[in-house]
Amino acid sequence: MVKHNKQFNSDSQRLALSLRVELSVYGAVFKFSVCAAHTLIGR
Repeated sequence: MVKHNKQFNSDSQRLALSLRVELSVYGAVFKFSVCAAHTLIGR
């Protein structure tokens, strides 16, 4: 039981970490596209 709980905790931590990485990458891409759009519109 304890071993299973530990495994679940590590899996959930890994999932949370991957979600955070995906969100940060998505946010960076979104900011970059917004900046690119502003630059193109500015010209």
